[in-house]
Amino acid sequence: MTKDFRLDDFLPMKTVNQTQNNAKVKPQRSLDLDKYFIQGPISLNWISSASKAPGRVLQVALALWHLSCLTKSPKVKMQRKWREVFGFSEKAYRHALRVLESNGLVNVERLSGQSSNVTVILRENSENNL
Repeated sequence: MTKDFRLDDFLPMKTVNQTQNNAKVKPQRSLDLDKYFIQGPISLNWISSASKAPGRVLQVALALWHLSCLTKSPKVKMQRKWREVFGFSEKAYRHALRVLESNGLVNVERLSGQSSNVTVILRENSENNL
């Protein structure tokens, strides 16, 4: 006996979002990166100190600098969207904070269960950076 041909047998399976009609899917908001920039001037000494460290330290330093200029405050909290834009993980971020702190480029206030408060330290020769 032959099996009847059914088109449903050849269609792809439904995705989870299609089967859960009641669940609201949060739309992804993408950043228009052409509207953002790294504000300067940035002390070459500050960048040089960050760039000599291995890993993603320079990327983290630039992200912190960007957030500092964006908020017009040296004290910032890193958000996941900015980690994604600058291309580093949470683990790389934590490592970079330790390195930047040991180099005297940032102060870190670690909070239990929250993002760390990071203060970008301006050197004497770069007081007009923000």
